[in-house]
Amino acid sequence: MHEGSPAWRIHAGLCWFAAGLATCGSFLLAPAKFAAQLSTLPQLLEVGRLQFLVLHTAQWLLLPPIAAWAFLGRASGWRLAGSLAALALFVVQMAALQPELDRRLTMQILGESPGPSMHHTVYGLLEALKIVCLVAAGAARPRAR
Repeated sequence: MHEGSPAWRIHAGLCWFAAGLATCGSFLLAPAKFAAQLSTLPQLLEVGRLQFLVLHTAQWLLLPPIAAWAFLGRASGWRLAGSLAALALFVVQMAALQPELDRRLTMQILGESPGPSMHHTVYGLLEALKIVCLVAAGAARPRAR
């Protein structure tokens, strides 16, 4: 994958698109829904569940091809590292955090108190790091030869 080639530009565009999608879904829309005055907390939590289902589905469709494209296209430096790291962070979010977050969400919807947890904080930190990786991959330039 050479700078300026169509493959390079498409890969960069997909990285930027995925970064924007994660930023918007996790850091703009997620808190914004709680400003709605006409909904109950359980209704808002159900909306959040659907929102993150759609966001995660989109990321499952985008991040593996982004990482594979960088790897198979023999990208190097930040382009490769950012693409692979973004996928790895997403897999950690889905495997290590999402099941517990979903269990806690279900408890809240049912009116139960799940108690304190760092899961949301860790998820948010990984999400921010994933966005940084995608931006780094999208903005990366090849090393001078």
